Amino acid sequence: MPGDDVSKWEKRYLREKSARLQAEGLLEAKSTELYEANKQLEREILEEAKRYHIEEQKFTALFHSSVDGIILHHQDGEIIDVNNSICDLLKMTRKQLIGGNIMNLHPREEREVSANAAEKLRRIGLVRFETVMVRSEGAPLPVEISATQFEVAGETICQGIVRDISGRVEVQLELQKATTEAIKANKAKSLFLATMSHEIRTPLNGILGFTEILMDSPLSEEQKQHLDLIRRSGDMLLHIINDILDFSRLDSGKVELEFVDFDVVESIEHCIDIQLPAATAKGILLTSSIGEEVPDVLHGDASRLQQVLLNLISNGIKFTNEGMVRVVVESCGPHFIKFSVEDEGIGFDTKTKDSIFNPFEQADASTTRKYGGTGLGLAICRQLVEAMGGTIDATSTRGKGSSFHFTLPVYAVQDKEQESDLQADVLKGQRLLVIDDRIENLLLLQAWLTQWECDVTMVSSCREALQIIHEDRAGFDLFVVDMLMPEMDGFEFAREVTRRFTKRKAGMVLLSSSRLAGQRDLAHSLGYQTVLYKPLKKAILKKCLIDALMSHQAQLKKLHPNSSAAITAGDRVLLVEDNQINARLAKVLLSKEQLEVELANNGEEAIKVIADSAPFQLVLMDIQMPVMDGLQATTLIREGKAGEANKSIPIVAMTANALPEDEDRCLKVGMNGYLAKPINVDNLRKVIEKYCHQAVSS
Repeated sequence: MPGDDVSKWEKRYLREKSARLQAEGLLEAKSTELYEANKQLEREILEEAKRYHIEEQKFTALFHSSVDGIILHHQDGEIIDVNNSICDLLKMTRKQLIGGNIMNLHPREEREVSANAAEKLRRIGLVRFETVMVRSEGAPLPVEISATQFEVAGETICQGIVRDISGRVEVQLELQKATTEAIKANKAKSLFLATMSHEIRTPLNGILGFTEILMDSPLSEEQKQHLDLIRRSGDMLLHIINDILDFSRLDSGKVELEFVDFDVVESIEHCIDIQLPAATAKGILLTSSIGEEVPDVLHGDASRLQQVLLNLISNGIKFTNEGMVRVVVESCGPHFIKFSVEDEGIGFDTKTKDSIFNPFEQADASTTRKYGGTGLGLAICRQLVEAMGGTIDATSTRGKGSSFHFTLPVYAVQDKEQESDLQADVLKGQRLLVIDDRIENLLLLQAWLTQWECDVTMVSSCREALQIIHEDRAGFDLFVVDMLMPEMDGFEFAREVTRRFTKRKAGMVLLSSSRLAGQRDLAHSLGYQTVLYKPLKKAILKKCLIDALMSHQAQLKKLHPNSSAAITAGDRVLLVEDNQINARLAKVLLSKEQLEVELANNGEEAIKVIADSAPFQLVLMDIQMPVMDGLQATTLIREGKAGEANKSIPIVAMTANALPEDEDRCLKVGMNGYLAKPINVDNLRKVIEKYCHQAVSS
C-alpha cells in the first residue's frame, strides 16, 4: 500500500539522518582532537626550537669563550668553523679562516708533522701533538693540538683544540740553557778542583816524603815530635783535599760503585785498626760488635762502606772526650744489614739532626770553632749511602752521645766456603801448634783445622807448647796462640820463642777476646803476623791463617834472599819528573833501595833517554809536565818511538792527578800501574819489588 511505502522511506531517512548526525559528531570530535594535537605539536616544536636555540647559544658561547683555539674542518682539511680564540691566536678573522685549508696554517717544514697526525687521527680517532702554526704577519706560534673526530649527518668532522705553548717552550729553552750553563759550571768546578788537588799534592808530596826520610834518621826526641806534628798536619791537609774531591764527585753524580764479595769482619776490623791510634790518643775505648746472624761474606761495595764507617768513627772520636765509640753490625732481614756507630760524646739537639747531613754544616758554630773540620764528612756519608741504595739517620741527646746508623741492601754469598776451598792447598798438610787454656776453644779449632786437613797439635799451656817446640825436629809452620792464659800470656810466649828458638820458621797468630790500645802494634813487634779477635768465625779464621802463612813465608824470603826472589842491586829506574823537589825526594827513596836512578824532566826527554841508554827495569812517569806530558810519552813509547825493544818497558804513573778517571787514563794509554802523590813509601816499594825483581838461584 502507498502508506506503507511512505513509512519505509521515512524510517530509512531517519536512519540515514541519525547516521549522518553521528558521523558529523564523530568528525567534529576528531577534528577537535586533531586541532588540539596540532596545537600541542606546534607548542612542542616551539619549545624544542627554543631549547635548540638555547643549546646553540650555549655551544656558541662555549665555543667562542674557550681560551684554547678551536677549529672544525672536513677530513680533506677544509675549515668549517673557528672560534674567537683561534682568531686571536693567529691574528686572523673568521672570514679569513673559514673555507681555507688547515695545512695552510702551518709552515712548510711542519706540514709533514701535521699530515702524520691527521693520518693517525683517521686510524684511531684521537691524537695529540706539538707543532708550529703561522700568524697573519708570518710569525711562528708553537702550539699543542688535541684532535678528535665525530659523525654529523653521515659526514666525519674533525675538531682541533689548539693551545699556545710559546710560554712553555720559552721555559724549556731557558731550562736547557740553564742546564748547559750548569754543566759548563760543573766542568769548570771539577777542573778547578782537579787542578787544586794537583797543585797542592805536588808540594805536599815533598813535605810528607822528606818528613818520612827524616823520621828514619837519628833525631832527638823533641825533633821527632816536631816531625810527627808536620806529618800529621800534612795527613790532615791531604784528608781535607780528599774530602773536597769526594764531595765534588758525589755532588755531580759521578760516584762509581764496585760490587765485590768481602768479609764483613775483616772490613770492620780494618776500619777499627785505622782509627784505633786516634782513639787511644784520647783515651777512648774503640770496640765493635757483629751479630751472629750477619753472614761472614757479603756482596757490595766494600771500599765505599769502609769510607762511610771511617768517617763516622772519626766523627765519633772527634766529639767524644771520654768513654767509648762502638761499631755495631746487625741483620735487618734477608737482604739488609744495619751498621751503627755509637759514641758517648757531646751529642746534639733533635732540631739540628736534619742539618748535620748538609755540606759545610755542623751542629752549631761553636762546634766548628772547638773541633774544626770542613763539615763535609756526614754529607759525604749520606751521599755514599744513598748511592749504594741505603738510608742513613742519627739519634742523639745533647751531653749523652750520638748514634749514626745506616742500612744497606747487601747480599750474602752462599758459596763463599766453596770458593775459599780453592785455597785449601795452602793449609793442607801445614803443621799447626794451637795453644789455648779453654778446652771448648781447642775442640772448636781442632774440628775446623782437621776439616782443612791441617796437621794439628793442641796444648793447653804455653809451657807445654815450649817443651813440644824444643823436642820437635820437623818444625811447625804456624803457632796459633790465645792471648790471656794462666802462667804465661801470648806476649810472653812470643818473647820466649824468640829468645829460645832463633832459627824457628813458624809464623804466629794471636787470638784475643778484647781489643786493647796498642795490642796489635805490640803483637806485630813480637813477631805475630796478625791478631784475630773473638768470637771466631770459620771463614775469617781460614783466611787469617792463609794470610799469616803467606805473610810469614814472604818475610822469610826477604831474610834469606839466596833462596828466593830479590831486588837486584843496580837495577836501573828512569824517573820522569819536572818538579825538582819531588824528583830529589823520589831519587832519595829509590837510592835507598840500591837502585840506579836516571832523571828526565819531561816526556820528550824520557823517550830520548830510553832510546839512547842501557835498558831500564822500570819507568816512573809523572803525568803533568811541560813540552810533553806522561800520557803522550807513554803512547809514543808503546808505539816504538823509543825503540822496538822498549815497547813493553814497565811504566808506572807517579802523579798528583789523583782522581779515579786519572788512573783510568793512565791505564788506557798502556801504563802498568799508578801511584798517587803524596807517594806512600810502602806502595812505592811494592812497585819496585814487582818490576825490579829477578829470580836468584839458591
